Amino acid sequence: SFTSLAPECPVSPTLSFETRQIGLMFLVQKRPHRVTKSLVFCAVSHSRHFLLPWLVNFDYDVHYNLANLYRRDKKQPWGGKTMGERSGPLKGLKIVEFAGLGPGPFCGMLLADLGAEVVQIDRPSGAAAHYGLDPTLNLLNRGRRSVVLDLKQADDLETALKLVERADAVIEPNRPGVAEKLGFGPDACLARNPRLVYGRITGWGQSGPRARDAGHDINYIALSGALHTIGPADDVPTIPSNFVGDMGGGGIYLAFGIMSAIYEAQQSGKGQVVDAAMIEGAALQNMGFLTMKANGFA
Repeated sequence: SFTSLAPECPVSPTLSFETRQIGLMFLVQKRPHRVTKSLVFCAVSHSRHFLLPWLVNFDYDVHYNLANLYRRDKKQPWGGKTMGERSGPLKGLKIVEFAGLGPGPFCGMLLADLGAEVVQIDRPSGAAAHYGLDPTLNLLNRGRRSVVLDLKQADDLETALKLVERADAVIEPNRPGVAEKLGFGPDACLARNPRLVYGRITGWGQSGPRARDAGHDINYIALSGALHTIGPADDVPTIPSNFVGDMGGGGIYLAFGIMSAIYEAQQSGKGQVVDAAMIEGAALQNMGFLTMKANGFA
């Protein structure tokens, strides 16, 4: 099987998969007509706290599902189903995720939530070790197995590439050029697996004048213009945590690109590289505001 190279690696020990981790995922699987009703209700109400009107429309098992976010199964101390017991619309897809911070894990979480079999390759120190995060409480890492590999070592690199050979897609979150230098860049991986979708997530993209520059969420949303739209018109912008750049313009943007490329690969038999840049994803989220501005409403 896909995970046979690391049979002892447990499912990420963060959350239980007793039903679905998130109410939306549970409802899409069980009650799609109710999801539509709920989202329409939220849109009409213009609620800033959309979960409240959403939950009003549904019965107790949705509340129970959300309440079990932090539940641990005593029979499965690592929490959740095994990789072979997954369910959801992406069941059967195999994803290799090279560990990172923010948008990469968020993308992997979304795909795992929807049923994809995701194996996370972590570095010996742990991708989030310098932040002092407890891996058992890292919600972004839920729902997938992880294996520690030192990709500077030939044997570990070969193990990673063998996983890539069996995968539908890769999530690669490093600075431009790092994966190529270590031997798991797009050329090396696509040579092993021509149908592979190689998803890359960076702030500025793989090329261009800023590609090698350091950056953070606030830089991407400021230069894209997205930050200008948030906050009172007569004051400085309100910083929206890292939702617009890292997550919306990064993780979700990458997940959509990966799934689009997988669909194309299923038709053509050919993989491709998905270059998701957070500055571009943030800019795309401006389209509604720019439409209003062009029509004189902003």
